[in-house]
Amino acid sequence: MKLKPLNLSSIQFKFRWNVFVFPLILLLLLLLSYYAPTRTQQVKLTTSYPATVCPAIGNKISSIAALTNSKIGRRSIDGRSKNLSSGKSSVIALVNDALLVEGNSGTALTFANSGWKSVVPCSVSNGEQWFVGGSGALTSKSILYIVNSGFSESIVDIEIYTPNGQLEPKNIAVAQNSTKKISIDSLVPGEEMIVIAVKTKAGRVSSYLFDERKKGLKSLGADFVAPVATASKQVTVAGISGLTDKLISQNNSVSHTLRLLIPGSIDANVDVTINSNDGNFIPEGLSQFDVKSQK
Repeated sequence: MKLKPLNLSSIQFKFRWNVFVFPLILLLLLLLSYYAPTRTQQVKLTTSYPATVCPAIGNKISSIAALTNSKIGRRSIDGRSKNLSSGKSSVIALVNDALLVEGNSGTALTFANSGWKSVVPCSVSNGEQWFVGGSGALTSKSILYIVNSGFSESIVDIEIYTPNGQLEPKNIAVAQNSTKKISIDSLVPGEEMIVIAVKTKAGRVSSYLFDERKKGLKSLGADFVAPVATASKQVTVAGISGLTDKLISQNNSVSHTLRLLIPGSIDANVDVTINSNDGNFIPEGLSQFDVKSQK
């Protein structure tokens, strides 16, 4: 057996190289771990707010848009204005044109006053909005406002439901940067109880339903109908008013009507619960009752 001679110079070189390189790698790793961002630095929260639309009622009804800050940008949705600009006041008078408000953390409101008072939050564009309320009867002057805040034509489908079922949907085009006002009595003349769905097919649309009740030429009051984004198996209706203490009498009463719509093709079985300071209860006749679909 022959012994292979060892190259001592090569072994010494590798040893010196390893002794030099390993500490250098460890030093680089330590520096990287020291200067690397911490977990809190790596996670950055980015918050953005969409622009909102404040409706103008028109029809000689006084209304204003109230912003949370005068420096918030705004522009009229009048078919001409293109750019947002801040103003000197956070209160803007509305005549016939709706207002587009720059996205911000606050909530802008539209106030209306004509012997009665009404308020509605300025809302973001929504692909689908349902309005359970309004009327096409003689005592009602309900108006549907469809606001296109974009710079291209918008297309919406209007679906209307009555106690007799769904009517033929109407396809409506809304010009860019404008508002279309539709009287409900022109859609469903004489119909007292209705549900309206506004579904956007193209464009950026916000919609509002304003319901004013009259007796002859005298206005009895008005308010905006709160929209519902989508149908749900559980719905909460808050703020139902009633009479208390000395106001309760045989000659003084308040009545409320609950409207239910099942937009699907299958009938529903429903429970209605009243929640108050005195406890929760199900009124007689409102437990496990059937509701026909689309009526």
